[in-house]
Amino acid sequence: MAAPSKLTPTGFVVPYALRESPVAGVGIFATERAARGALLWRADATSQMTHTEASLGARLAELAAAAAVDVLEHIYCWEGEVLELIGDAKYWNHSRARQNTGNHPDGAGDGRGDGVSSYALRDIEPGEELLDDYAAYSNVPWFEALCRLHGAQSCTSVGTEFVNS
Repeated sequence: MAAPSKLTPTGFVVPYALRESPVAGVGIFATERAARGALLWRADATSQMTHTEASLGARLAELAAAAAVDVLEHIYCWEGEVLELIGDAKYWNHSRARQNTGNHPDGAGDGRGDGVSSYALRDIEPGEELLDDYAAYSNVPWFEALCRLHGAQSCTSVGTEFVNS
């Protein structure tokens, strides 16, 4: 599946494909070259949903156990907020050693980045998987407890466990 090269309702602004990942499950792969500093995915109300403990609890209560785990394992925490990814961004995999995406490589000042969206940290070639370092994400204690309760692994725990990946 490839996304159009313009902004889509799921935040992607670059063409990509979903396919089996050597890292884990399904991954997001670039289908065109992305230059260092290019915006890859925009974090906004169309690409993610902010949860409180109550709103996430209500969402999970509507789901079967396996679906609840799937939702929890595709949420990330940033600056104390709990954010559910909408659409294909949930397939972004972790790698500290091969990380090629994250905050703008030159910082968020002077209009270069917004501190939340995902940018190319270096030139990314077609066929490369988009990888982020989950260890950089926030730890929100109530969310971590909810993951343990449901037997899910949070992004933060993946980043901590697979620090050398």
